Amino acid sequence: FLRGNRGALALACASALVLHAAHSAMATFDPYLSSRPIADAYLASPPGTLILDDEFYAFSSVAHYANQRVLLLNGRRNNIEYGSNAPGAPDVFVDDRELDALWRREVPTYLVTHAADRQRFEALLGKGRAHAVAERGGKLLLSNTPGTARSGADESTALPSDSR
Repeated sequence: FLRGNRGALALACASALVLHAAHSAMATFDPYLSSRPIADAYLASPPGTLILDDEFYAFSSVAHYANQRVLLLNGRRNNIEYGSNAPGAPDVFVDDRELDALWRREVPTYLVTHAADRQRFEALLGKGRAHAVAERGGKLLLSNTPGTARSGADESTALPSDSR
């Protein structure tokens, strides 16, 4: 039986090996490829304004999972710029000055950015005013109010309360 089906058996083994490798790679790179945990941390927090840093495509999946209107910080560039200047286009673009004004309100305000940019926002908004809600895969969710993550937030993304 095996003599006539060696090719099929080899193909089945190779296919199983490729599927296992692909699954392992997805598990390894999921924190970097997916923004779902950041969106889940936002959704588990008190409702507020959600702002995405820089270009839309970097954090577009957060907007998808949050299923609400978002603002874009300094995001009017590249392929989105043309449509953003069209008559009737929604006013969703904010600059650093407008971010500072939004951040000073008592309403919860959230910013999704790259973890490497945290120092930039601490300098822009003032030290101690940008509170980390969640961080995963190089992505960071900041809030203008301390302790904004609800107790039901996913523990793999929520930061310990003493680090906020």
